Amino acid sequence: MKKSIQIFLVLILMISCNYNETFSNREQDKQDAERVIKKFYASIKENNKESTIKLFSKKFFLITNKQQLNEMINWTNEKGGTISNYTLSNWQTLVIKGPNPKSDYSLVYYIKRDSINTQEIFSLQKENDTIKIVGYKINLDVK
Repeated sequence: MKKSIQIFLVLILMISCNYNETFSNREQDKQDAERVIKKFYASIKENNKESTIKLFSKKFFLITNKQQLNEMINWTNEKGGTISNYTLSNWQTLVIKGPNPKSDYSLVYYIKRDSINTQEIFSLQKENDTIKIVGYKINLDVK
């Protein structure tokens, strides 16, 4: 009887344990996030606002509404000029797999524009197997 209780307790402990796998700064995770940003810049170049907005999370729009986002992008394009090139200058990823999965990505781009160069910082998260932009910051006149 005592042995049965011990086995039962061990089984309960094993079942209740959460096991997570954590991956930091994997190349594949970076490439997954970069695909979203490539779509972002392609939609900016094509002036496709609907396509641009679809890349953003609902979390982003809790702080910044769609009109403000469009105004920010338009203002940057007017002041900075057309994007001629963009280069990834820094990145970090953290992916946790398990019962409480989480995927966070941070990408920093140097953007070469006609008039004023910019540094653009993206925070992304995976939501329902789709990576979405949750944060977007633009620094002007980066040299």
